[in-house]
Amino acid sequence: MRSVFIIAFLVSSGLSSGQTSVNFELAVENNENVEISVFRFYISNIILNYSDGSNFSEKNSYHLIDLDEPKSQHLTLNGSSDKEIQQITFTIGTDSLVNVSGALDGDLDPIKGMYWAWNTGYINFKIEGKRNEQPFEYHIGGYTGKHATARTISLPVKAEKSIHVNVQPIPILLSPDLSKATSVLIPGEEASKMADFFQTSFDILLENE
Repeated sequence: MRSVFIIAFLVSSGLSSGQTSVNFELAVENNENVEISVFRFYISNIILNYSDGSNFSEKNSYHLIDLDEPKSQHLTLNGSSDKEIQQITFTIGTDSLVNVSGALDGDLDPIKGMYWAWNTGYINFKIEGKRNEQPFEYHIGGYTGKHATARTISLPVKAEKSIHVNVQPIPILLSPDLSKATSVLIPGEEASKMADFFQTSFDILLENE
């Protein structure tokens, strides 16, 4: 049975002045071939670009999105504006500064299961499950050199009050280039390749779609 996970970030300016909400809504469509039991990833360095050319950059911007933790799917960005948002930019994963700071707290607390060690840093995203009844586990991290796995993306927005960003991991798992690997647990070429694929899973869903 394949579980297709679609996460929607809903970015809305309909809160009190100076706040923007980010909500992660999960839809599950059952099919065949793939089952996902764990799906977690970091979103960091969120930037909102407004139509007047100004922008908002969230301070201490590190959020762990865990599909087993509904509270993690609802964020509030304090200090933002009620202006029209034209673009959202964020990093999938954590930056090098965090990785060399050792174990931290909050969403970066090692108890979350997303921290390796001081020399390898944080896991940027984690996917576990079964594909064609065969177990797989991908713990994708690494922050130095050519095998750094954090990816920054910018998505244009065509809405005034809300942004829906869909995340769909199934294409990664069914990719011919990746489906042969059943376990990726350390930084390296395979982890970097998965990070490249994962960033293509984010796109904008317009309100009328």
